[in-house]
Amino acid sequence: MEEEENFTMLFFALLCVIFLSLLVLFIYNKIPFLDRFPECIIAVILGICIGLYLRFGYTNENLITAVRFEPHTYFLLLLPPIMFQVGFSMNAFTFFRNIWTINAFAIGGTLISSLSFGTVIYYILRLSSLSYHFME
Repeated sequence: MEEEENFTMLFFALLCVIFLSLLVLFIYNKIPFLDRFPECIIAVILGICIGLYLRFGYTNENLITAVRFEPHTYFLLLLPPIMFQVGFSMNAFTFFRNIWTINAFAIGGTLISSLSFGTVIYYILRLSSLSYHFME
């Protein structure tokens, strides 16, 4: 009985999310000012609002445990469509005109971030009682 109630609550929540998504898409297509924003940003904002409501405004524990968000779900199911939409809507001429700048920021930013993060972690671990070596 409890499993059936959990499924019903999850199904109802999914229907509400679908309805809200369709409503947001309808509003997005009717208001010309919103054309400046990609649809993925609006979808992320909608997800944040639903998540905040479930976290702070909703008291049914069955639904909250049913819609618990796992990080690997984001990386496997939600991130690829967002990246595809952004890449698909990007102007190819602008992208290839700025390819050197994009690569410089990507490679340089990754190197600076990894070196600074590694250095900070190394010195923090050196000050603590944990025994890690530099290569770890």
